[in-house]
Amino acid sequence: MRSLFLLLFIPLLLSCSRHKTTRVVAQEGKKPQVMIEGLDGNFYKRYSGTIAGKAVAVQLQRWNGILFGTYQYISDGRIINLEVNPDVDENDDVVLFEQPGDLQPKEQPSWHIQIAEIGISGQWVSADGTQQLPIELKENYPEGSIRLKANYLEDSALLLPDRPNGAKAISTYEYLVPSDPGELQSLTQSIINCMCPGITGAKSIEEALKKEDERFFADYQKTNREFYKKLTDQQASFSFNYTYESRLCVLENYDNWLVAEYFYSIYTGGAHANYGFRYLNYDRSTQKEWTLNEVVTDTALLTPALFDAAMLYFQLKPGESFEDRLLVDKIPVSSNFFLSKKGITFVYNPYEIASYADGRITLFVSYNSILQLLTPTFITRMQLSENKGVVRL
Repeated sequence: MRSLFLLLFIPLLLSCSRHKTTRVVAQEGKKPQVMIEGLDGNFYKRYSGTIAGKAVAVQLQRWNGILFGTYQYISDGRIINLEVNPDVDENDDVVLFEQPGDLQPKEQPSWHIQIAEIGISGQWVSADGTQQLPIELKENYPEGSIRLKANYLEDSALLLPDRPNGAKAISTYEYLVPSDPGELQSLTQSIINCMCPGITGAKSIEEALKKEDERFFADYQKTNREFYKKLTDQQASFSFNYTYESRLCVLENYDNWLVAEYFYSIYTGGAHANYGFRYLNYDRSTQKEWTLNEVVTDTALLTPALFDAAMLYFQLKPGESFEDRLLVDKIPVSSNFFLSKKGITFVYNPYEIASYADGRITLFVSYNSILQLLTPTFITRMQLSENKGVVRL
């Protein structure tokens, strides 16, 4: 890792007439903060453009200086995650690395880019460094997409109010709200359902998060305060400090679809935090969320397709068994999924079908492979061809 506490000023030269500067601050144990002149604060931006001439759609977000996002090739449709690299390259570009699935860090392609108000340019670099392909992106919100505001909320509660230097619980929420007030009512409720299941009666995301915090802090204090009273602050280990961290990020924003991923991580003592993902498949044209039963006529018939997807995901050869990789005999159909242009990705959180070390399992099933199982309504909504089984873009 390069020297820490590094302050670099990166000239972003995306046009002959306008120059913007990016500041990258790297600190030990933390992802570097990316501060872009002219793009202050938290933001969500949608980009369209090309990588080596191939059309891509990019969703980029920043909260508290941390930059991350997702992208997809239009011809393929699969979602690929982007996260900030812990290092800054020798050209002082912003470096993002791809997370297309279960690839190890040494196998990850990377983006070496410069960011300005007018767009993004740079290079896509293959994992082995032998390929460098041009990236050209412009911020773009075509008809059927939506502008969103990125908000941040943090709160905390002491375990014992009379011990201000003692243990406490901290919650952080990174979330999105529509910029257009006309979309607030139905979309807001769907976002609340995704972020705070079980919370009812909230008229805003902020109100729902406040109720979620009240529940989290009350449980924290009820579980720990009596035992903690018997200890000094020095005697109590860090495990009495609870945390709840979460963020809502965009996966798809096109054709009146808003597909979002909610990540949450909770530490309540022990060796590690527990985390998971939930998904929002919101159809702006009908102001409703799509459930799996509205997409597929008979979910039980998805089992063969999930088996094939798992074989590909775990890179098993024909005849090899899942016994050494999974906690289940067969892949169950998950109601935790997200839609994309070309298929459905079924998501399994840690411990659902595999060990914690295996992390999140994502099984992609193309529409082509299950076209006969899709409901007529969904086929019409996605403009799928029953004859050819292809997506019309």
